[in-house]
Amino acid sequence: PAFTSSSLAMNVPMSLVDNASRATNIEGYEPRTDEDMLFLYNIIAPRYFETLRIPLLAGRDFERSDEGPARPAVIVNETPARRFWQSPENAIGKRLRSGAAEWRVVIGVVGDVKYSRLSEAPRPFVYYPLLQSYVPTLHVHARASGDLNYAIRRVRDHVQSIDSTIPFTRSTTLSEQTRVALSVYELSAGALTMFGLMTIVLAAIGIYGLVAYTVQQS
Repeated sequence: PAFTSSSLAMNVPMSLVDNASRATNIEGYEPRTDEDMLFLYNIIAPRYFETLRIPLLAGRDFERSDEGPARPAVIVNETPARRFWQSPENAIGKRLRSGAAEWRVVIGVVGDVKYSRLSEAPRPFVYYPLLQSYVPTLHVHARASGDLNYAIRRVRDHVQSIDSTIPFTRSTTLSEQTRVALSVYELSAGALTMFGLMTIVLAAIGIYGLVAYTVQQS
């Protein structure tokens, strides 16, 4: 009752560290020799986009039916959809693969978001379904409907009720993650301000010395 939606994902937003990347092949597309075909990616469970409020532009989200035996599927963001297929709608049903792995069908296109840093430009991003690409280390993503501290306690209690040996190492909010991302620019701005003040002080000392020398000479 403390949440409106939840999901799982390998990586979290605004971590200041780039997500892992994979060399990606687009079916029917021959890249230039100097073209960057490294796409960032994340492995997610159903309802991830609903939880993080990332808009679905075309197609559908992952579902529980997208498990191991199902057709290999991916969801991409808007940047590669327009770059390789002109529009999100045209991307649905197209295929891509990472390296020599199996071809996967694009079942959905979502909006571009900031993945690691606030300053990053839009870039190709691929989402793989957790039910087909299991990883052991995952982060719970949940959208609370009320008090955040109460919601976090509910998560801790629920995890402990499932298995008391599962470590609950860290909990944070997206607002806190964003503040951390902003702090990098605040530190940079503070350093620039300090250097600017030092430059003004040094310039003032130099001018004072020059004026004093000129007065003594006269």
